[in-house]
Amino acid sequence: MVWGACAFTMATTFSLGQWQWSRAEQKWALQEQMAKASALAPLSQEAYLGLVDPVDALHRRVVLKGHWLAKDTLYLDNRPYAGRAGFWVLTPLVLSPNRALLVQRGWVPRDVSDPLRLQDVATPEGEVEMLAEVSAGPSKMFELSSSKPHGGESEAPLSRVRSNVDLKALATELSLPLLGHVIELDASAPDLIRDWPVVADTASRNVGYAFQWYALCALAFFLCVWYQIIQPSRHAKRLPSDQ
Repeated sequence: MVWGACAFTMATTFSLGQWQWSRAEQKWALQEQMAKASALAPLSQEAYLGLVDPVDALHRRVVLKGHWLAKDTLYLDNRPYAGRAGFWVLTPLVLSPNRALLVQRGWVPRDVSDPLRLQDVATPEGEVEMLAEVSAGPSKMFELSSSKPHGGESEAPLSRVRSNVDLKALATELSLPLLGHVIELDASAPDLIRDWPVVADTASRNVGYAFQWYALCALAFFLCVWYQIIQPSRHAKRLPSDQ
């Protein structure tokens, strides 16, 4: 019974350690892929739009021209930065009548005095040119119930603040021909922070978790051997002298 429980504990903790290590390896591989893609010369807008599958240019830099749809700006909630609560700001960029992209523009802090108030983000009018990176989209978060935020003097629609964004659903909702996500690399709004998370940095956390699970596995083995073999053996050797 005891050995069975020990074996189960060791198998579970070792498997969890292996899973965390595999996650770290996946992130290292992704970081290497991103580094190779970003080292290539930026694609022109025509070259990017001419791709059969835009995913082929994932993590590549691309030069884009278009105009912002500021009224459709979205705020992704639960995106902390440097220990502060805040939002990732996403705004559609229209490239042509039948081409548009959802641009991840940067991070803004949550208003400390009024957490429900949205910070206004300066959005240039007219045609803009920007350097961006082709992205798979923002990381997914657990869906949380959200309160109705407001900005300025009037309340903003609830749909402006979200935990996640589904590109196809958003395209239908806004009646926009959204092709994909990109991350803005140059600054069109000085009040936005663009210190995006580095994949390799998050991999170190997975390595730490892996070693914690491996340590628990080793501890389970040591305790089982100690109490099931070493301690009984030492006790048995002392019995003759005690009698």
